[in-house]
Amino acid sequence: ENLLAYYEFDNTLDAGNSGPPTIDGLHHYDAHFDDWAPGDPTWRGGRGKRLIGALNYLASAGGNAISFLTYNYGGDGHDVWPLVEPTDRVRYDCSKLDQWEVIFSHADALGLYLHFKTQETEVDTEATAFDASGMVGREHRLYIRELVSRFGHHLALNWNLGEENTQSSAEVTQMS
Repeated sequence: ENLLAYYEFDNTLDAGNSGPPTIDGLHHYDAHFDDWAPGDPTWRGGRGKRLIGALNYLASAGGNAISFLTYNYGGDGHDVWPLVEPTDRVRYDCSKLDQWEVIFSHADALGLYLHFKTQETEVDTEATAFDASGMVGREHRLYIRELVSRFGHHLALNWNLGEENTQSSAEVTQMS
């Protein structure tokens, strides 16, 4: 679920997870470096080859979807957020989001369905949640708008408003 906890994305770090057994706690996808092909996208001087290679491998093996969280700070991952700082919920990291777009566009080209999970249960009502209560306020609406405006153009996707969600039906409806 933390596919986007990738070491070559800007401003991505392990902020306390029990993630992969790598030196930095982030995904490296080293086994897929050779699955990247000339002409495949990269960013910032060749970054992203391993994750792009992993998508290539998944598609070549008959896979048709990727599923990922876009925010898990305060959850069990502590390593994926679209923000400049994980607790500053009004300033978005445009560079990181542009890099996510490279991944999502390549997934489109491969015919992979994008399953966006916007939050997990650990951050839907706790103090680490948007608007510090789980209620849908200004910060949460900004988050949803930012994701939809940047990524809503992709060919096959869905918006999962809360994996293992503990919010009420009224709160989930308010998010949509």
